[in-house]
Amino acid sequence: MECPYCGSPAVFMTHKEFYGRDYGGNVYVCRPCDAYVGTHGRSKAPLGTMANAELRRYRNQAHAAFDPIWKSKSMHRTAAYRWMQKVMDLTPQEAHIGMFDVPKCIKLVEICSRYRSHSS
Repeated sequence: MECPYCGSPAVFMTHKEFYGRDYGGNVYVCRPCDAYVGTHGRSKAPLGTMANAELRRYRNQAHAAFDPIWKSKSMHRTAAYRWMQKVMDLTPQEAHIGMFDVPKCIKLVEICSRYRSHSS
């Protein structure tokens, strides 16, 4: 995997090597850019795209806006992701916050805010 910010090869590490504790997964890391992405469990399959500190903040905000929709049982999780896909005009492969760039995160936060204000 290549860092999308600087083009350097990302280093593959275990969670223990990266975080100092084993959370049961791995991570691809670019130290100079402070960019990284976790993997599906102990596999080498990334959970999304590498993200620097700014993009991680926006993805966290997107999750904070989106996750309560399905965690509150207002929608089942699968239905919530299908709804996200539809309202944001995404393919099933794109409908994951781990694949989002900053503008998509901002758009999802706005859409979720409107959804919550209409469903209250």
